Amino acid sequence: MLRLVALGLFVAPAFSALTGQQLVDYINTNGLFKATYHALGNIRHYGHISDPQKQLTVYEHTKYDYDLTVKIPEQFDSAENWPECADIINNIRDQSNCGCCWAVVSAGILSDRICIATKGKYKVSISSIATASCAGKDGCCGGNAHLAYNEFIKNGLPTGSEEGLNQGCQPYPFKHCNHGVNVTKYPFCEELPHIPEADVCSHKCQASYPKKYEDDLYFGKEQYKLQGEETIQREILKNGPLYTSFQVFDSFEYYSAGIYRSVPGEQAQVHHAMRIVGWGVENGTKYWKIANVWNDKWGEKGFVRFIRGIDDCGVESNCAAVTVDTDHLPKN
Repeated sequence: MLRLVALGLFVAPAFSALTGQQLVDYINTNGLFKATYHALGNIRHYGHISDPQKQLTVYEHTKYDYDLTVKIPEQFDSAENWPECADIINNIRDQSNCGCCWAVVSAGILSDRICIATKGKYKVSISSIATASCAGKDGCCGGNAHLAYNEFIKNGLPTGSEEGLNQGCQPYPFKHCNHGVNVTKYPFCEELPHIPEADVCSHKCQASYPKKYEDDLYFGKEQYKLQGEETIQREILKNGPLYTSFQVFDSFEYYSAGIYRSVPGEQAQVHHAMRIVGWGVENGTKYWKIANVWNDKWGEKGFVRFIRGIDDCGVESNCAAVTVDTDHLPKN
């Protein structure tokens, strides 16, 4: 059975029948993006759980305050626009084999926005594990932006670092692993010896950290939902990177480079969260620049370029942001 696709005379097969190497071959043959197959490398860990009814009650009264006279540029990269925060924005985290993408992404966004809101005075890494364990019952079993931002606003979140760095109040305890197909020093995520848990919310810092937990907390003011290409762009222009969640199709499992787009006829698997940091255009195709949480060996040095303007996979209809409470910052 054939499916006619409204892209010239292109006719795509019914992709529910294509998986694994066959799907990868089709993607590469038709120049959609660069895809790679590996039996272990293409097993992913996600963790975003949608809760639209809860989010509606939180976001329905939000009003946007954008200067509509500001022209949206064709190309934009948050790291270039705020060079004093470039190292924070370009940092690619690794959720490991814990299903806490929602928390790791949120912690990255909070770090970005704290730096931007303070004009580089506060360059901190908000703790991914504190976000996962305190905002959710067990962060490795999934969550969403609302949970993370709610914890940030009501109770505050401390600093941390990537696994192995042992910096900040609560460093991430789960090891880096290979989420892709490139040869790396990390084992494939499926080869790690155990499934981690993030079900204990601790209000203590590691012993070597000089601050008390309560003296290391950063807070937010307001969270809000965002939808639509222009609204997302204006929010990033004003406040920096933001949260998106999207439906994952088999084709995303095989992404390694290029501008990603889903393939007609695929079946959605789960939801995944990532961090939109900018946008651009390549050969007439508009894209979002998005940071993933599968370390910098995945995709394009940890990033994926995602087709923009058509809400592919729901990437433009499931976004959220939060503002930083700059009146209640810890002593730097």
